[in-house]
Amino acid sequence: MPRAGAQDVDAIAGKRVVFLGDSITQAGGYVAFTTYYLEKLYPKKDFDILGLGLASETVSGLSEDGHAGGQFPRPCLFERLGRVLEKAKPEVVVACYGMNDGIYLPLDKERMAAFQKGITKLIEQCKAAGAKQIVLVTPPIYDAVPKGTEVDYDAVLAEYAKWETGLKVPGSG
Repeated sequence: MPRAGAQDVDAIAGKRVVFLGDSITQAGGYVAFTTYYLEKLYPKKDFDILGLGLASETVSGLSEDGHAGGQFPRPCLFERLGRVLEKAKPEVVVACYGMNDGIYLPLDKERMAAFQKGITKLIEQCKAAGAKQIVLVTPPIYDAVPKGTEVDYDAVLAEYAKWETGLKVPGSG
């Protein structure tokens, strides 16, 4: 892992950093590792990091039929984002979405457009609430090996990631 430079660390030290995402973020592994890494390498700096991921969440607002045994649709970030931004008042937002936004189906123009619209809306709302920096974390690999006619979902996530990494948004990392 490349070591963060002093100017990179100063960009987040002493600032409220909020991690948003789905169950991968809620599980806390990479959030805890990031916090540990920063505190271990820079013990004289203060880091204020909150992991606020929510399992099954999307930015697309999409949900497959029968999600959670048909009990409820996938939650959408925008149902809670205003409250999160108001209460947490982040200066830096780190967001990892995409895993659930494709609904585990083949790449589709409408689902891709819903994901793109959601990421754009996320950036706009975070900036409007005063976030100075937004870091988009592309969806991780989907390591299931497709069998027969199963979907190569990793290819779907790779397209989502390709679009995200091509964004040119001031204040995004």
